[in-house]
Amino acid sequence: MDIMSALSVGTKALEALKAIKDIEKDFDAATWKAKVAELMSDVADMKMALVEANDKIAELEKRAADLTAQVTFKAENTVYENGFLYEVFQDGDVAEFPFCQHCMTDGRHVRIARAPGGASAICPSCKTHFDVRSVWHR
Repeated sequence: MDIMSALSVGTKALEALKAIKDIEKDFDAATWKAKVAELMSDVADMKMALVEANDKIAELEKRAADLTAQVTFKAENTVYENGFLYEVFQDGDVAEFPFCQHCMTDGRHVRIARAPGGASAICPSCKTHFDVRSVWHR
């Protein structure tokens, strides 16, 4: 259930509570018990809906924090040159090799490394090959 469903159930619970209040004392106990049972059911439904909504809100807040951290990382600790994103270290030096563009599409920041032999570079994660001359930061 979402928040709107919880509000709808809450409205029903309030209506049931008003009906209980308006029941005259000369009604039998069965009517009273039925209204109380209806109210308890509506309140339980409302509680479950609010718990689910709270879980969804927590999930969305975590996702927002993760995305904010990624954006902050890219904005504060990187430089974009020649079509590649390079890490900038605390001393201001720029990494020799950029982050793998393929891995970045998955939200990961894996830096390309020189392959044995020296003429090419490779991503250690996805194994994408690059020409060293095209990715090497000078």
